[in-house]
Amino acid sequence: MSLGLSASLLGAFFLALNYVATQRCQQVWSYRSTRMLLATQVSMALLLIIPFLLLRVWRYLELQDLVSLVRINAPYAVAQYFIILAIRKSDASVISPMLTLKIPTLTIMAIFMGQGMPSSHQLLAMALIILLAYALSRRSGRLDLWPALFVIVASVGYALSDIEITHFSKRFLGLAILHQVALTVSVNYIFCGLVAAPMLFFMKVPARIVYDTRWIGLTWVIAVYLLVIGFSSTGVLEANVAQSLRGVFGILIAMALARKLPGSSTDWGFKILISIGMTGAVFLYFL
Repeated sequence: MSLGLSASLLGAFFLALNYVATQRCQQVWSYRSTRMLLATQVSMALLLIIPFLLLRVWRYLELQDLVSLVRINAPYAVAQYFIILAIRKSDASVISPMLTLKIPTLTIMAIFMGQGMPSSHQLLAMALIILLAYALSRRSGRLDLWPALFVIVASVGYALSDIEITHFSKRFLGLAILHQVALTVSVNYIFCGLVAAPMLFFMKVPARIVYDTRWIGLTWVIAVYLLVIGFSSTGVLEANVAQSLRGVFGILIAMALARKLPGSSTDWGFKILISIGMTGAVFLYFL
């Protein structure tokens, strides 16, 4: 198995773990979505201080890189906020596979931007993703219109951020790919923390929230590091199909962590089958 594919699969697992950690944090402490978002950025920055210093990241940066960091993190912040809202309204095991809606959403955007109609097999893949997403939401009984719209907005934000952060990592060409991505992730989330920390201070949010969101921050940092490796070293097909497996991973993690499963084993089996079907539809789209 290639480095890129292995990284993408592990990244998908940590993405799923991140959504479960987000839900657990909401359930235990009931923090507001904005506070959780800001606190998570600070917790990630604290986690990355040591690699930032060890790698001496500032040696590789220029003033115009601030524009790139804003382009990466503006859509990322929007996406994270709406995912927090969606998980609050629904469940991590439902939201995780629903993020495959990114594929039809971006395709529709591309059509309106004049990039032409997709091929017949891509249209079929889009129809399957939408149909499976509808079946999942109907069967679960946990996802209404608003969370579905939140997922679509988040999908667009994540996609735009993925493109920008992958492009930004190319600033460090000439270095080993693991080094490139480490520099990219370190500077990006140190930047996020520097922006978020004053906002938390002026909102008079207790510092404890940064500690309480540590698992959200840790799983996200690991996921992004692995996914950027995947996108940088493999083609679109491998990275996107592997990333779509976060739905399957999310359901399995939720099942493993649940002391008492909210629903019958048939319901959980149905979710897994739907998630596998969505992964197959993503594969079909990129053939």
